Amino acid sequence: MGNDPVNNVDPDGGFAGPGPGFLGKLFGYKIATAANGVLGRVPGLLSGIGKFALPVISGLGRELPNSFEKEENRQDVYRNMFNEVLKNPEISYFHSLAPNTEFDLGTNLPSWASPNTKPISGIKSVKGPAKITLSPAAFESKEMLFTILGHELIHASHFESGSYARWRAKYGKSSAHHISEYFAYKWSAPKVVNHKLEDRLAGMEKLEFHRKNLPQKYPHR
Repeated sequence: MGNDPVNNVDPDGGFAGPGPGFLGKLFGYKIATAANGVLGRVPGLLSGIGKFALPVISGLGRELPNSFEKEENRQDVYRNMFNEVLKNPEISYFHSLAPNTEFDLGTNLPSWASPNTKPISGIKSVKGPAKITLSPAAFESKEMLFTILGHELIHASHFESGSYARWRAKYGKSSAHHISEYFAYKWSAPKVVNHKLEDRLAGMEKLEFHRKNLPQKYPHR
């Protein structure tokens, strides 16, 4: 059907653009007719763009649920491995010493040493219960998770029992850090060797480092 040149409305329901009745008064009928022809193609152009864009947008929409599903599956793997390792008698015992510890599974940690380092685990506590963060790298194997989790839970027991606070009050912050690390590495360093994790985790050299930095009057020195 034709366009209404006065009201610029397509009787079929589309937008017709300025018609000759409007532009003809200003520029002449030929210019108006040409302009009307160009503008009249706008709906067709938009339709063509829509035909190209919609499949792309639709494809993105399909990818989003897939990414969420992959993340959920990954978290299930982390939780299942974590729960299995937590049943180990040694780990279970350490956990009993720090029962209020919170856990953050599979979260990347910011690098505090250099841009090229990726911390595998971390622990945070001001007073009382601690929060242990385990990065995706901690879940590379059960042996890796076992060694890391035990190490961090020993720290957590120091926080929750008040031992760390007492060491800090008596010896200072730096010495309290070395004492806690000494006990944690005293347990985990042999595990690093036994499970052949030396290329991924610090072991005996760290134990010796923290032992040498214990307070002068500390009995375990």
